[in-house]
Amino acid sequence: MLLKPLPYPDPDQLVTLWERSPERGIDRERVSGPNYLDWREQSTVFSEMAVSPGWDGGQSFNIVLRDTTAKVSGSYTSASLFATLGTQPLLGRTLLPEEDRKEGNRAAVLGYGLWQRHFGGDSNVIGQTLTVDTYGRRQYTIVGVMPTGFGLPGRTELWLPLGWMDVSLTERRQAHWHNVIARLKPGVTLAQAQSIIPNLPPPLIRTMDDLISDTVAQPRFQAGLLSLLAALALLLAAVGLYGVLAYTVTQRRREIGVRMALGAQERNILSLVILQGMRLAMAGVGIGVLSTVATTRVLRSMRYDVAPTDTLTLCAVTLLLVAVALIACWLPARHAAKIEPMEALRHE
Repeated sequence: MLLKPLPYPDPDQLVTLWERSPERGIDRERVSGPNYLDWREQSTVFSEMAVSPGWDGGQSFNIVLRDTTAKVSGSYTSASLFATLGTQPLLGRTLLPEEDRKEGNRAAVLGYGLWQRHFGGDSNVIGQTLTVDTYGRRQYTIVGVMPTGFGLPGRTELWLPLGWMDVSLTERRQAHWHNVIARLKPGVTLAQAQSIIPNLPPPLIRTMDDLISDTVAQPRFQAGLLSLLAALALLLAAVGLYGVLAYTVTQRRREIGVRMALGAQERNILSLVILQGMRLAMAGVGIGVLSTVATTRVLRSMRYDVAPTDTLTLCAVTLLLVAVALIACWLPARHAAKIEPMEALRHE
C-alpha cells in the first residue's frame, strides 16, 4: 500500500478539497455540507465530486451475521464516489444518485475483502439482505461488490447511501464534518481549480497522492524501522548459527581428524557440517513461517489489501533465510575441512 500508485484511472486528476479560515488561524479543516453543495453546483473545473462523513465514529459499522456480529470499516457516501474514482463494480452495481435522498432506497455495496470473509465470495450475494446495527438497526439490500484494491475513503469495505447518514448536507454551514474528493477535468491545473469557483471562499485543493503521502508518513517510518529491526534480527540469527557450528567444529576436532585420517574427503566434511547446521536452520524457518501465518491473521487490521498468506512474500523471505543460514553454515564447514588430521590428533 505504501509503494503502489493509486489503483484508479488517471490518479493525477484526483484531488481532495478542504476549507480554510485564515481569520481563525485554520489552514485546513473538513468541509461543511452546504459548502460542498455550493462547490458542486457552481464549480466548472471538476468533472465529478463526492462527499462522505469524516467525524469520529463515522468510519465503521456493526454488521449482523448469522451467528455473530462484526465491526467493519464502512462509510456513508454519495453515489458519485464511484464515478469520481472511475471504478466499476466487480458484481452488480454501485449506488444511484436517487439513493442520496434522505431515507431513500437502502442499498449496500460490499468491498472485496468483506465479500470474501463473510460471504465466501458467493456470486449470488446480489439481492441478499445485510443488517447494519449502527445508529439504529436497519436492513440494506446488497446491490454490488467492488474489486480488490478499492477502499476509499480510508480502508472502507462497506458503502451505504448518503441519505441514511441522519445528517442532511443542507444543514449547519459552520459544521465542518465532511471529506470531499473530486476529479479535475482534463487540462485543468491545481492553480486554476483554486481560483475558478465564483462567489465562494476558495477551497484548499491537494492531490490525492500528496494527501496519502502525508497520511502514510508515520506508517512508512514504522515500516522502515521494522525492516531495520528485522535485518538486525536476521544478522544476529546468522551470527548465532555460525557461532553454534563453529563451536561444534571445535568440539569435534578430533572426530573430524579421525574421519579424514581414515580417508574422508573435504567434500564429506563440508557436507557433514553443513547438513547439521541446515537441519537447525530449516527447523527454525518452519517454525517461523507457521508463526508468521498465525501472527498476520491476528494483525489483519494493520494491513491493507495483503492476504495473511501472501505466498510471494513468504517464499522470498524463506529463501533469504535459507541463503543466510547456508552461508553461516559454510564458513565453519570450510574451516573444518581444512583441519590437518595429524595436527588434530596431536592436539587432543
